[in-house]
Amino acid sequence: MTEFYQTRMGHTFYEHTMPTIARELERLNTVLERIAAAMEKQNAGQDAGQENTNQEVNDAKA
Repeated sequence: MTEFYQTRMGHTFYEHTMPTIARELERLNTVLERIAAAMEKQNAGQDAGQENTNQEVNDAKA
């Protein structure tokens, strides 16, 4: 019986489809890293704003 990699479909799969999947996964990872960095930056800004608000409330109580 002929092995998959020896068929035309198998050749196309290994020579075209797999590299395409790998490139798209790399692109997806890059985009997700950028989104995560933006979210961390946004959360850091919100945390700093929350700390300032907490300090203002504590100062008002004193």
